[in-house]
Amino acid sequence: MTYAKSNARIRKNALSTGAASSTQIFHVCCWLYLVAFFLLPEGCGFRLGILWSAKRIMFLVCYAMIFANRERLTKFWHDVKKCIIPNIFIAVYLFIRLYTSIYRMSDSITGEVLDLVLVFYLFVYILKHEISPEKLIRFIRVALAILCVEGIWEASTGINLFGFLNWAGEAGWGVYVTRGGILSRIMGNCHSAITFGFYLSILFFLSCVNTEENKLYLFRSPLLFILTSVCVFLTGSRAPLGIYIMCVFLICLFSNKDERIKSLIILFFSVSVFALFTMIVYRTGTGRQIMLMLTNMWDVLFDTRYADNWGGTAINSTEYREALAKVFDLDYFNKFIGRGASYRFSVVIDGYWLRSCDNSYVMAYITLAYPGMFSLIGHGLIMLGYCIRGAWRQKKAIFAAAAISAICYFINIWYVASMGTYMYMWMLFALIYVCYKNETFNTKKEETI
Repeated sequence: MTYAKSNARIRKNALSTGAASSTQIFHVCCWLYLVAFFLLPEGCGFRLGILWSAKRIMFLVCYAMIFANRERLTKFWHDVKKCIIPNIFIAVYLFIRLYTSIYRMSDSITGEVLDLVLVFYLFVYILKHEISPEKLIRFIRVALAILCVEGIWEASTGINLFGFLNWAGEAGWGVYVTRGGILSRIMGNCHSAITFGFYLSILFFLSCVNTEENKLYLFRSPLLFILTSVCVFLTGSRAPLGIYIMCVFLICLFSNKDERIKSLIILFFSVSVFALFTMIVYRTGTGRQIMLMLTNMWDVLFDTRYADNWGGTAINSTEYREALAKVFDLDYFNKFIGRGASYRFSVVIDGYWLRSCDNSYVMAYITLAYPGMFSLIGHGLIMLGYCIRGAWRQKKAIFAAAAISAICYFINIWYVASMGTYMYMWMLFALIYVCYKNETFNTKKEETI
């Protein structure tokens, strides 16, 4: 009897040790997924039928470990069932994708499920049970610092370090580009310079939250603000820079009174120093870069051509985008059934041969018609709705930061195709939802209970 009891105790201890080990491994895998998700480029992986990026590999590892453990699987299904409003939106969104896919004989749904919907559910689970939103914000701050340092290195040397991770051979990665032959344009871990610009903005506005004191402060990390501002400028992208500046003032507006006054004073001083520096060096190469960027942004806002005086291109991309917006007036496209994800866009409007679609709303209309475009807009509105209600009910600064990040994104994609960045909005959707439901674990709260 004693021998049997001893063996039973040993087996119980072994099982508990194995369970603890499995829990630790899963926790590490969740962190590795965050590293792949926020830092590694899409080309970091290999092709075997489809692209197996590091993001997808760690995503599948995390899901495999959830489904292999009964306790984790039970928690996961419980979390999924409780996402009532997100589930309704997801069902409508996938239905639009499904009937378009069937009608056009085009796969419009597989990638959406893998890279968007399941990403949302995974982040909901991770944020509720493994990595708190507070830790995620701290990690985002570290990831942003790494991206900015790499961006400055890229601008200084012309070498994109992320290009060395392009093992899948994705086209365009690690290419050093310029605007007007003067301004070098960094692109970091993104498909293009413009997407890198607004990706940095999204991360920065989230990093402005002080979760410990529940404050939103533009200069939460002054060095990070400087690095991000410099890198957004170095992308050479007019729209992201203009929207970044607008959202900087939104951060000030939604900060507490003390932080708002300090931020505006520092901003005024910084702008004055920058203006003085520009006046001194505007005839040098550095000055021409600055003037080209500023005049490019001015031309976008006020439909002028001042950038031509500083080496800007002769073709105004604003006119191209205006022609692109006229796609809605064409009878060529069905209003209710899109052309599908595999459709090759090519049309002549106002003398422009449009072969690329640098507008995510127009692209959604072309591929999924009005239902798809309205689902994209609806996604943004649902997120903002959660942020507004969350800020009103819980008085948490993270909702203001998340709202500004979402606004930054959904304005930016008017000027560029999302190009693999839409998954970050589904991550943000999960963060907003978990914080809104206030179901994340809180160590201090548990200790008081």
